Amino acid sequence: MGYAKIENEIIHISRKGIHRIHLLQNSFSLNFINKVWSDNYNNPNPKGTNLK
Repeated sequence: MGYAKIENEIIHISRKGIHRIHLLQNSFSLNFINKVWSDNYNNPNPKGTNLK
């Protein structure tokens, strides 16, 4: 797929791979922020936030 290659037990990530990792990080971060924001918006003093 061209995302990474292994040479001498070292993983080299391509620009394409770096971009994919960036997109995944954004997705997880935004999902987390959305859940926390929603819980606090609906209840200003929540007991906790279900992150599952």
